[in-house]
Amino acid sequence: MDEKQIAHHITTLLPSMMYYEIKSAELVPLSSSYKLKQAGKSRVYNVVVHLKESTYYPNGAAVTLCKYFDGNLYFPSTQAVVSMHDDPEKAYNFLLAEIEKNFSKTATFGCCSRYKECSDKKECVHNSQFYSYGCIYRKNLIAGKIFYGKNKNV
Repeated sequence: MDEKQIAHHITTLLPSMMYYEIKSAELVPLSSSYKLKQAGKSRVYNVVVHLKESTYYPNGAAVTLCKYFDGNLYFPSTQAVVSMHDDPEKAYNFLLAEIEKNFSKTATFGCCSRYKECSDKKECVHNSQFYSYGCIYRKNLIAGKIFYGKNKNV
């Protein structure tokens, strides 16, 4: 597989709702002097995801999710190395955690206009998965704290 195919494969590991919000993904080669112990002598790339322009990200957004080498994803925050091919479910979980970490920092807000529907369904129902990671109320719902609607418990 070439770099473009690998980047595309990485995005297909994500849930379809996220996949459709991605404008592109690319592997950006790091300097040949960049060394990553886990990669040995293999070439290392940053995995950069570009979101489509939207109401929530008018200029789009680009985030480096992890590093790639020889079919493996490396997550610097946890120093985990995950094989995309041997363990796609684990790769999926690590990618989601990295997305949540990156996007919950970039655009936080209390809640959106769908807070009642979210309360009734006990989960975030926003159509932009990337945007929803910035929702403080989403975090409360995950923790079981529901402030509105038929399921109100706080």
